[in-house]
Amino acid sequence: RAGRTEEGLDLYRNALAAGTLSEVNEESHVLGALGGLSTALLDMNLLDEVEPHVEHYRKAALAQSRREGRVSTQELASIEASARLHEARGRPHEAEREMRALLLLMRDNQAAVQDQILVCKELLLDARLHLKILSFESGREELLMLWAIELKKFGPPYR
Repeated sequence: RAGRTEEGLDLYRNALAAGTLSEVNEESHVLGALGGLSTALLDMNLLDEVEPHVEHYRKAALAQSRREGRVSTQELASIEASARLHEARGRPHEAEREMRALLLLMRDNQAAVQDQILVCKELLLDARLHLKILSFESGREELLMLWAIELKKFGPPYR
């Protein structure tokens, strides 16, 4: 955790603290910081520290989507973060439930998803990279098929 990685985590923590104090557009600052911090902590496998942030991220992103009247990319990303956390905690069934929720939300909100096509495509590719439940060896063919169907809507799956 030493060096640049720890410095990066400190910056995300500071951004989250600053976002909550901002008088201008506080919500977007907090969501951005929560997303970045959650991803960084998950990448470092700091599960005890990340868990409350992922829960806060999910609630804040869902509230944003409800206020906007459409699904936001932050909501989709927060669901992926939750799936990653569940899998890292050894709860593959909960991780699968979250991924199904994400895929169904994408399917049922095509207009919103198409507005953010690159972000959504990257989110699906990132999920496949980080979640073992999306590997062929997982035995979850139906989940993989749902994932592939949604990804195909965005064109070739190349980064």
